[in-house]
Amino acid sequence: MQCLRQGAVHRSFTFLQGYRGYVQADAANLYARLFGDASEGASGAKEVGCWAHARRYFVEAQLSDSARALVALGFVKELYKIDHTVSSMPEHVRTDERARLAGPVLDAFKTWLDAQALVVLPKAPIAEAIGYVRNQWSALTRFIDDARLKLDNNTAERALRRVAIGRKNWLLAGTDKAAERSCVIYSLLASCRMHNVTPFDYLRDVLPRISSHPAADVLALAPKHWKQRAQNLDAS
Repeated sequence: MQCLRQGAVHRSFTFLQGYRGYVQADAANLYARLFGDASEGASGAKEVGCWAHARRYFVEAQLSDSARALVALGFVKELYKIDHTVSSMPEHVRTDERARLAGPVLDAFKTWLDAQALVVLPKAPIAEAIGYVRNQWSALTRFIDDARLKLDNNTAERALRRVAIGRKNWLLAGTDKAAERSCVIYSLLASCRMHNVTPFDYLRDVLPRISSHPAADVLALAPKHWKQRAQNLDAS
């Protein structure tokens, strides 16, 4: 499994080489190559942390230190509450308003984390939870820089759930090439779902045209652009 994950990260690194923008992921060490200074071999992508992963550590720590865990969960809950409050605002307003409201909460949370890190037992679950958030603080607070950024990557996690549930039935892809092709199909179907495109209609139209479609314009066949083209045709 570790080898498979390393292979996936290597392919992601190759795909994102030269990319300048945000990438949201959990804090696994395997992803370190994706972030940082491009001159040092990284892609130069900006890391965006996941508060759902951070929250999970505190949920697990409730069994041994419920008092501190509940305080931390209260801070995280407040961040999600703020995000929900500003979600309906225009994008240019949402960036400033979310930063204005979440900024003081983050400052108070960081002060609390730093203080608790000095007194908790090093090997305790609560110490692991606190350490995770402190180590990932820059990535976890990056969401206030841009209204497009989400607090977590749950959308991607949900898109992959079908694979996680089905893999016991499918068990093996057969070959590495088959696994890569499966991932492409999963990604396309997840994109269809994201853009409210019926997968059957999409595949029925796209598959016969792939062989003759210009490779340089392959993104035109992506579900998002396919839907826009279909809407334009209907309007005309």
